[in-house]
Amino acid sequence: MQRGSTIFLRLAVVTIGLGVFALCTLLLPSVWHVGNEYPDYAFAVYVVLGTLYVTTVPYFLGLFRAWRVLDMIDAGKAFTLPAVNALGFVSRCAAAISLLYALSLPFFYLWADGDDAPGLVVIGMVLTGVPLVLSVCLAVLRRLLHEAIVLKSENDLTV
Repeated sequence: MQRGSTIFLRLAVVTIGLGVFALCTLLLPSVWHVGNEYPDYAFAVYVVLGTLYVTTVPYFLGLFRAWRVLDMIDAGKAFTLPAVNALGFVSRCAAAISLLYALSLPFFYLWADGDDAPGLVVIGMVLTGVPLVLSVCLAVLRRLLHEAIVLKSENDLTV
């Protein structure tokens, strides 16, 4: 397979990674001051922002492993067990992100209730749902890839 076949996906991985890094370093620190202005629901703001920062760890781990999958695809090793394991790892990272956001949903509600901004709850639900859908899609892709590897190995053993 040609190396150029995954260039678009690599650009997407780099762009998304830089976007999340910029969000965590430029935008989120300015939101920390909201807790000082509204002490009634400051704890909810701090829990939500802390969750946003904590989820960057599995996010970047999954992004790195996705980059490794793209390397395997370029090397012609897409139908191997390491590629299956890498997809499983990325799926578990997305599930962990979804779980962390699901645990913080009550705090999204408290923040939205205190600030009278119901859109914050929708943002929390989107942040919970998107990684969950991604995790399920990757788990299905992982299972299909594993079945393809099993079929390939059975065909290789047929004389």
